[in-house]
Amino acid sequence: MTRVKMKIIGVDCPTCVYSINQRLAKVSGFKKLEADPSTGEAVIEYDENEAVLSNIYEAIRKAGYDIEKEVVELRIYSNERELESLLRKINKVPGAINSEGLSITNNVRILLNPLEISKEQLFS
Repeated sequence: MTRVKMKIIGVDCPTCVYSINQRLAKVSGFKKLEADPSTGEAVIEYDENEAVLSNIYEAIRKAGYDIEKEVVELRIYSNERELESLLRKINKVPGAINSEGLSITNNVRILLNPLEISKEQLFS
């Protein structure tokens, strides 16, 4: 079981939390949402064998909200296979919401949850 802290942007009432919870309930592996409507701070529990953080993030977005995140953009020169391997490794790091990239453009974009990891921690 994984517990992740997030700050959900746009939450200001119990109905907001209810709406997010309804959307998260559709994610396989989601277990529990605890959120403070006055601050937007939340703790989400999910089974990491069934869900990944990007699934949680997308469900929150589909509910009409967003999360506080840090975007890291890199240029990485590698072939397609090396890039795919790197992205899989990044996506397994606790606090990494999602990573994507194209070997043709050499661009990689990583979304981080700043309540869980900083870009300095990612690269250490």
